[in-house]
Order: sequence, then structure tokens, then C-alpha cells
Amino acid sequence: TTNKEENGESDQAVVDTICVAGMGVNTMIQSIFQDLNQLNQIRCQQLVMQPTNTRPRNLIKLYQWITSNNNVDNWKVDREHITYLSKRWYLTSSFIRSKDNSTNDDTLILPGETLRYNTLSTTTNDDTTNKEDEEEKRQQNLLYQNYIQHHIRWLQRDKQKMKEKGEQWNDDNPLERMWLQTMIERQRQ
Repeated sequence: TTNKEENGESDQAVVDTICVAGMGVNTMIQSIFQDLNQLNQIRCQQLVMQPTNTRPRNLIKLYQWITSNNNVDNWKVDREHITYLSKRWYLTSSFIRSKDNSTNDDTLILPGETLRYNTLSTTTNDDTTNKEDEEEKRQQNLLYQNYIQHHIRWLQRDKQKMKEKGEQWNDDNPLERMWLQTMIERQRQ
């Protein structure tokens, strides 16, 4: 949604939310978000991303790019939603501009971490809404557990295929290793 500044003092465009879906992480980074400072010029407050390649290493790259590569304002993961449709995983991630620039927290929020804590619908005092919220959270958690298992099996198959070919597994992606360790620990809880 593009609007003029409410007080009429500027003709500069304001874009509240940018949604990007249907392309891979590398394309998102290279063509759309090559310079996150451009988001300051249009005063974008929220990014909603749904890349087509949801392997953890790809999502980590996107999260790291958005939350770490902007030297003007901080962006943080607001919430996530996971869907499994037609044998494909889709993780929709919302990033918001952080109002607090004093927090230079270098801790990377890993893809899926907010699924345990967020609610996707507005909570009211209505018992029906609370039950719906709880059911939505339960469904999201279950889907995410299946997503984790899917990617653990995928990594195991990759390792096995390389072993069968006489190739050595190159475990050089520390972020993916961290994601995997975190998710395995989380499943034990």
C-alpha cells in the first residue's frame, strides 16, 4: 500500500508492507533487497517473505541477510507461519522494523523459532477465539515438527548418497549445523 505522508509535508512515498513470494532466497536478496537501505527511503515497516526454497540453509541466509545487513535500522523476525501444500513446505516470515536501535543483538533467530511462541490471530476474551488460537498454535507446532523431521531425513539421505559415491560429507555450514542441533534439542523437550 503506497500512501502520501499524512501531514502533507512531503510527497515521498510510504510503503507500509512489502510482500515477496514465489521466488528463491538468492533472487530475493540479489534483485529485490540488494540494498536494504532503500527500504528506509520508502519508510517500509514490515517485510513478509515466502521463498520457494525452504531448506534451512536458504532460510537462514535470508534471515541473516535481513536482520544483519542493514546498518541504518534493525529488522527483527515478528512471526512465522508454516504450510505444507502439494508436497512442498512454505515458511512465511514477517520481519518488522525495530523501534529500538540500541539493541545490537547479534543472535540470529533461526527459521521456525517463533512458531512456538506467536499467535497468528488476535486474542480476545472470547473463549472461541482463545480455543482457535490454541488450535492454530498446536497445528503450527505439529507442522513445524514434521518440517524438522523432513529436513533431518533429507540431510541424512544427502550424507548417505555421498558416502555411497565415495565422497566425503562437507559439513561446512555452521548455521545449518546450529539449526539442526537446536531443532533436535527442541524436539527432546
